[in-house]
Amino acid sequence: MKDYTSENPAFSEKIRIVEESDLVNAENDAAASKQLLQNDLVLSARLDKCLGSVESGLELDEGIASDTLIGAVNEVFQFGSESKRKLVENLTAMGVAASTDDTWGTLLDKILDMTDTSRDTVTAAALLSGYTAHDAAGAKITGTLADKSATTDHSATASLDATNKRLKLKVPATAKYSSSNYLYAAYSAIASLAGLTSAKLVKNNTVLGIMGSSGNMDTSGATASASDILSGKKACVNGSLLTGSMANKGAWTGATTGSGNVAVPAGYHNGSGYVSGSGAYNKGVSDADARVNTGSANYQGGYSAGVRDADGRVNTGSTNYQTGYSAGVSATKVGTAGAGDVLSGKTFTNGSSVGASGTMADKGGATVDAGGVSQDDNYTYLSVPANGYYNTSSRLRAANSNIFENAKIKIYRTSLKMSKAGNSITIGSNIQRIIYFHMDSRKSATVNYSPIFNCKLNDDGTVTFSVKCTNTDGAYSVFIYLVALESSGAYNMGTAYTKSVSGTLVKDTENIVNFTSDGRVKSIVEYNAEMINSARSYCPTLEAWIDGNTIYSTLYEKSDGTPKYNATVKYTVL
Repeated sequence: MKDYTSENPAFSEKIRIVEESDLVNAENDAAASKQLLQNDLVLSARLDKCLGSVESGLELDEGIASDTLIGAVNEVFQFGSESKRKLVENLTAMGVAASTDDTWGTLLDKILDMTDTSRDTVTAAALLSGYTAHDAAGAKITGTLADKSATTDHSATASLDATNKRLKLKVPATAKYSSSNYLYAAYSAIASLAGLTSAKLVKNNTVLGIMGSSGNMDTSGATASASDILSGKKACVNGSLLTGSMANKGAWTGATTGSGNVAVPAGYHNGSGYVSGSGAYNKGVSDADARVNTGSANYQGGYSAGVRDADGRVNTGSTNYQTGYSAGVSATKVGTAGAGDVLSGKTFTNGSSVGASGTMADKGGATVDAGGVSQDDNYTYLSVPANGYYNTSSRLRAANSNIFENAKIKIYRTSLKMSKAGNSITIGSNIQRIIYFHMDSRKSATVNYSPIFNCKLNDDGTVTFSVKCTNTDGAYSVFIYLVALESSGAYNMGTAYTKSVSGTLVKDTENIVNFTSDGRVKSIVEYNAEMINSARSYCPTLEAWIDGNTIYSTLYEKSDGTPKYNATVKYTVL
């Protein structure tokens, strides 16, 4: 058995108890009693530490008063009974179910359950700021959790939960909040998340601080239907887009044919339409005429009586009649037109006469020979032969001979051989205009060349074609075809304009070169095309022609490769 003192007690869970009649182990009897006391002292120390009962409870560290073994045991049991009772009362006051019938071991477990912090999870971050507690190791901690409950509103970050279809507000920071606190997000943030714009709101309606666009009218009160809306037009009615079906009758017109009504078709009328009454009027006149027998005695008698009575009431010789007649005639004599200003066969009144006849010749719709023909650099003029009335159907004409001055069309065909030094040929003597020309090449199998070509209308009326080869001389020719306008008299060609193009030819293809002119083309004055690549083995076919306002040329390359070219045209315009 271990020695003990009140300052260094030792607790034993097992105590050997013997009867007094057990003489062999009698010495253990006193030891057991003292161990019970030792256990009680340990329990008292634990109670002092856990319950703070040292100052208010029994003094458990007092010694045993009795000198006898039995007395000491009785004191120990009495002391233990009082300690148990006091312990049970303290536990009960703390809300722990306990009874003096509980063993010391049971009561000790209940005390240890109260004071064991090993299972506690509290941390400083989870403990409110200003408060203290013990952590799982029994160490004292001071809380750092902020208390936000005193501030009513807290700004939060808003987001949309598309899966669960809800708006979420994120708590701004870890802290203590109460049921009196609110999280908020600005209208603009929520509107932005929802994609809300003024274009999606009805005019004068405001949602989340956004006012509806002025173009979004509230159509909830509209009552129109498709038949009330003009066909092809659209309108919003009570939130729906309707396409009109009302027929557009525009300036519809109708006419009466007799005594019956005229049905007006349903639809939109623009106010310019009408229903003519001429049919009913003419029908009435026709019916009236059918009822009047002009050959009857009654009709003839009535007519004669009417004429007689009218003549009797008019005194043409009276002063009143003469004065009124003269005043009326004088009042009608107005205007400054003369006989030549009024179409022949028509009458008019001017300041000197009433009912005068016009003498102006009527040339409306007539074809009239022009009084003369003249030209300048830009136009041909036809003069009106005589005064008269002309309308848009009237025409002035002039013989072709008066315009071209005995011009004639002539076709030339010639050929010339080509060399590196160059060749040229002059055609014609009085050519005024080149209408069309074409050059076609022929080569021998042993000749390799690329030509330079030029066509020029000379001042003396001749046309010069020049060609030369940029490669080996040889026995080969080019054939030239020229369609020209000749004239024995002078002819003004007008101002000449020049256009140039360049590009790359495609093998075995008619490459169409386009010269866009500055107006309507009058004639081609000069044309030339030059092959830049001197190593080509075939001469292109060169020609130029007019189509509408555009001059075209065809360049044709037979050999391999894509040679370069320059082409220039000189032309005049009307």
